[in-house]
Amino acid sequence: MERIKQRFLTEILYYSISFFCLFCLCCTIWVILLYNYTDFVQHSTWQRETIDYLLDQHYYGLFNVNYLNVYEKRHLLDVKILFSFNDKVLVFSCIINICIFLIAMFYLNINNLLTKMVYLGFASILLLLCLVLSEEFIYLFHSLHKLFFTNNTWIFYPESRLTQLFPIDYFYKFSIIYMTILSLLLIFIYISTKLNRKV
Repeated sequence: MERIKQRFLTEILYYSISFFCLFCLCCTIWVILLYNYTDFVQHSTWQRETIDYLLDQHYYGLFNVNYLNVYEKRHLLDVKILFSFNDKVLVFSCIINICIFLIAMFYLNINNLLTKMVYLGFASILLLLCLVLSEEFIYLFHSLHKLFFTNNTWIFYPESRLTQLFPIDYFYKFSIIYMTILSLLLIFIYISTKLNRKV
């Protein structure tokens, strides 16, 4: 009984650390893709200008353009602040993740840890894929906006210029590319762990 309890607690420890490592990996891919998305998908001039504004962490005023109204500019400023916070979370989580990995190298089985991270990653991708391929993606999109923008500044009419610049298909494509990159990386990690075990 004591052995079963110890094994159960060990599995919880492994999965907890694996989950945090996966979170760090997902955030890293998300930020990298965010900064390089214009290389994957063709963007209009206005789209590029808007994205450049969002990613510029040196200016925190309203977007100084004529083709958006003040409400659209306020929402973009909210998004910009959220992006800045995400960058800070990424740096912090990466530092913690490196410390955990260094400790795990001495006390835990790295291959086992990475394998569990891969399993969690593919389970998350499968869930997200089901949402993306169904009509639930719109529900997920709205839920995330309600979570991060509680003042409802993200709600616009369909004919809004901002909605036309970034329709739901834009985020749909981003999700597909994100999941593809994450899947390929997880496959690479899984194959590496298998080869490492054979050595």
